[in-house]
Amino acid sequence: MIDRKELKARMAGETRARMAAEDRERLATVRAERAEQSERNLTVELDRAHRLIDRLQAQLTSMGCTVV
Repeated sequence: MIDRKELKARMAGETRARMAAEDRERLATVRAERAEQSERNLTVELDRAHRLIDRLQAQLTSMGCTVV
C-alpha cells in the first residue's frame, strides 16, 4: 500500500511531467506558427523577385535586347 507522502510525491511528479509535456506542446505550436509565417514571408519575397525579373526582362526586350 502507498503511504500518503509517497502518493503526494507521485502526484507531484505526474503534475510536473504533465506540465512539461504541455510546455513542449506549446513550444512546438509556437515553432510551427513561426515557420508558417516565415514561409509566407519568403513566398512574398519570392513573388516580388519574380515580378522584378519579369519587369527587367520586359525592359530589356523593349530596348531590343534578347532575353535568354
